[in-house]
Amino acid sequence: MKETAQKTESTQHPRMKWGIILWIAASFVFAYLLFQTFTPEANVDLSYSEFKKQVKKGNVSDITIRSQEIRGHFKKPYSVTSSDETKPTSYSSFTTIKPALEDPGLMTTLEDNEVTVRARKEGGSWLSSILIIALPWILIIGYFVYAQKNGETNERAGTGRPFRHRKIPGKTFQKIEE
Repeated sequence: MKETAQKTESTQHPRMKWGIILWIAASFVFAYLLFQTFTPEANVDLSYSEFKKQVKKGNVSDITIRSQEIRGHFKKPYSVTSSDETKPTSYSSFTTIKPALEDPGLMTTLEDNEVTVRARKEGGSWLSSILIIALPWILIIGYFVYAQKNGETNERAGTGRPFRHRKIPGKTFQKIEE
């Protein structure tokens, strides 16, 4: 009797195994896309003076201004050699902070050097913030609701109907635990 119970345990849920593998794969894909979308690219922190020099040299292609922060991209990579490195590091994007003092000539300098200027309002979308926080929980809860309704898990997982209570056409189990 014990051999029969062990055989049924090892072959009891082939569909469930694929379901779990699918959920794990979907979670990895979701995490990868989430981190790719919200991971900022490596950029150099420029002083405002160096930013203006790069604009005047014609090495800035576009900028985005949000409040006092200016982010942008170089036309040609900008190289920086730090004191502890022998090889310079090249950057294709930058960040700088605009001083609180007004700089009336900045827009003229940007336009003269054909820099594309974008302005963004402060803060992000509240809807995207809620989705980022709630979506993993919705997926997890959705999986357990699906498992409960379809009984695709076993007692060891703590969800669904136990395997020994399922009705299999043409087969009856009196007591598997014996």
